[in-house]
Amino acid sequence: MSFLTNPWVISILAMGFILGNILALRKVSQVQMRKTKTMSDLEKLSELEKKNKQRIDAIENSKQEAAHQKTPNENDKADS
Repeated sequence: MSFLTNPWVISILAMGFILGNILALRKVSQVQMRKTKTMSDLEKLSELEKKNKQRIDAIENSKQEAAHQKTPNENDKADS
């Protein structure tokens, strides 16, 4: 029984308890950080939809510009 009341044993147990709690807190904070950084599936889908919409708009704009460029040239040839 006197072994448990030895100051060295008490100090080692206290240090172990403190270090264990610190490591547990670090692990919990890492898990919470991962949760906040990752997007949900719905957010990922909405981001992909926005990007695809921008690509589609860019393609449509380039097609319209190409059609407008062809139209004046064809009219010039028809007039000649």
